[in-house]
Amino acid sequence: KIQTEIGWAKYGRDSIRCAWDIVLSNGPLALYRGVIVQIAGIAPEKTIKLFVNDFMRTFLSAQMGTLSLPGEILAGGSAGFVQDVITCPLEVIKTQLQTSSDRTVSDIFVDIGGLRGLYKGLLPCIARDVVFSSCLFPSFAHLKEMLPAMLSSSLGHEVDVLWYTILAGAMAAGPAAFIATPFDTCKTRLQQAREADEDGDIADVDIDPISLIKTLDVETLFSGVSERVIRSALQFGVTLSLFDLLTAKAGEVGLV
Repeated sequence: KIQTEIGWAKYGRDSIRCAWDIVLSNGPLALYRGVIVQIAGIAPEKTIKLFVNDFMRTFLSAQMGTLSLPGEILAGGSAGFVQDVITCPLEVIKTQLQTSSDRTVSDIFVDIGGLRGLYKGLLPCIARDVVFSSCLFPSFAHLKEMLPAMLSSSLGHEVDVLWYTILAGAMAAGPAAFIATPFDTCKTRLQQAREADEDGDIADVDIDPISLIKTLDVETLFSGVSERVIRSALQFGVTLSLFDLLTAKAGEVGLV
């Protein structure tokens, strides 16, 4: 909500007042608008991201003999790119649900304008996830190697692998989310739900992403940045930790 034109003008950085107004206007369940699409999309989205990064790291390591930092960045960027090409339609539907108060998935499909509408905002969406994943995966890979010794030295005892990988994931995701926020704001502005006109038609606002970026100041481009950083740190702390643990368990039983 804060990243939309109306939301930013009304709330600025006051996310608490924004959330309170949503609850007062539409009830507490309004904070969970789009959750079904989010749940349906999160599994394939993260599966693609994690698989492509893992595959590219293995492939580049085999080709180059060792995986350099540019190779790690390339692997992460490839994961973000492939993810968005496949899952952008879900992102559009989720964004439209979350930036409207009464539209349903059926309404969105009627008004979306076919395949082109489902891929609206694809370029900033790709830019966001390429930048995010290029920062996330290399940072996580190096942090999970550094943290065990650092934490053991500071605490005086060994730290369980679950906890230091969660911490590594959170530490990697926070800065990545911060850096990628301007692209996320542009994506939201392009994909957001539009109000109906007097005839009941939904306006199809065709905005060029580059032109949009030029019209927004730095503060607006980073709208919602605190919320994105907190959400991403929590989400990827758990996601990357579980992925590492499950991959290790799969290796132990010969599945990989």
